[in-house]
Amino acid sequence: MTSKLKVNLINDAGDNNLITSNGSGSVTLGAAFPAVGKVLQVLTNEYTTTGATTSSSSFTELGPQLQITPSASNTKMLVSVQGGSTYTATDKNIMWTIYRDVSGGSATNLGGTDGLYKHFANSSFLLGGVAMQVLDTHGTTSNIEYKCFVRTSTSSAVTIQDSPTKTVMTVIEVSA
Repeated sequence: MTSKLKVNLINDAGDNNLITSNGSGSVTLGAAFPAVGKVLQVLTNEYTTTGATTSSSSFTELGPQLQITPSASNTKMLVSVQGGSTYTATDKNIMWTIYRDVSGGSATNLGGTDGLYKHFANSSFLLGGVAMQVLDTHGTTSNIEYKCFVRTSTSSAVTIQDSPTKTVMTVIEVSA
């Protein structure tokens, strides 16, 4: 024997609408139901400068960046950077990271000392793309700027965008 429960409305103990069904399989979450995991904003920016270089062993701003104003302080930002081309000569590292810079505050390296992406050439030059991603818990409603930073392990130059390609940064704000 099969049992079915058919309802078009589910309320909580305070009589707040949690879930409403229109009878055809479409469900609407009520205002009392928490908005969990919803995409709130998606922004993207392309960096197309060819031949950008750095010789610094400290992280230096280089590559795509974008600004976003969070919908709430408890949302999260999924920040990803991909594409482009990275040129590294013999026995050199190139490290990429993403910084969060909040208006009126200080910048935070989201990848730590070695960054979020590391590219190494040990016998000859190496040409390749970049792919990095981080989920940022920002804790603010102030404007945020996410920026790419690059550094090398030696004092010799490393190059991003060695050929006419583009590096893309995407920021997706997700509700808590």
